[in-house]
Amino acid sequence: SIDGTKETHDHLRGEGAYEAAMKAIDLCKANGIKIIFSSVLTSKTLRQDLSFLLKFSDLYDTFCVFQPVCNGGFFPEGYRTYDKLDPFVVSAERLEYLYRCLKDDPNKKRIIGGDDYIRFILEVNKRRQRGIRRLENCMAGKLFFYIAPGGSMFLCSQRFQKLLNKRIYECSLEEIENMPAAQVKCLGCECYSY
Repeated sequence: SIDGTKETHDHLRGEGAYEAAMKAIDLCKANGIKIIFSSVLTSKTLRQDLSFLLKFSDLYDTFCVFQPVCNGGFFPEGYRTYDKLDPFVVSAERLEYLYRCLKDDPNKKRIIGGDDYIRFILEVNKRRQRGIRRLENCMAGKLFFYIAPGGSMFLCSQRFQKLLNKRIYECSLEEIENMPAAQVKCLGCECYSY
């Protein structure tokens, strides 16, 4: 996770987080491990952060995925939000501005999904502005799953239904490959664009 320049990243993730991320990147590179940068867009994200991240991705010959901070999630007991995140949630207008900055950046080839991804996000954003909320099919549990810090596996980071009653490091590759893929419908996130 890299959210922008050192100042922006440390402001969002805590003092020293940027240097720790740089060390991790260098360790991966030294050991031949491929990396992809993941950036959370917040109300504090600036145009220069986006430009920095795309230049940085070009330097490391990799890609970057951009996703707005999400205040809320789908839990068994319903939808929750967190007051501490409120100041960081991006307005629809600001989000449109940030994605248009990405669309105009000379290094946009470093964005996962490129123009298709940006078009998708802007379309979802327009629907949200118009108040259109519809359940959509998702590939969570089919194309990807979420691993929590403790090793538990879930369909996604917003839907905490355990896939197996084991942690990932207790599973064989065969068990993971044969996990049941549930049909998931929800109000949507940027993962649909992948």
